[in-house]
Amino acid sequence: MFDANSDEMPRRLSQWAQGFADKAEQFHAMRSQVEQIQVSESSGDGAVRVTVDSRGALTELAFTDRIREVSGAELDDGETRLNLSVALRVQSLLGL
Repeated sequence: MFDANSDEMPRRLSQWAQGFADKAEQFHAMRSQVEQIQVSESSGDGAVRVTVDSRGALTELAFTDRIREVSGAELDDGETRLNLSVALRVQSLLGL
């Protein structure tokens, strides 16, 4: 790639370094976008509403009086849907 005898060496090195700087800037921008993702899901009957951030950390949890009627299996199903929603949002943002 580099010819030590070339007068083009400084220009090529500069282009190479700029390419790395551009990639680093893109990475930081993408990271900022991913960190801002929040996903909310509600149970079908509205008894539970959960919001998580891009790391899957709980940021909001709300219950209605209907929670007394929800089974453990239904809560587990809601957690699975929420995890899938977060994964799909991140993939969409990253263009995967």
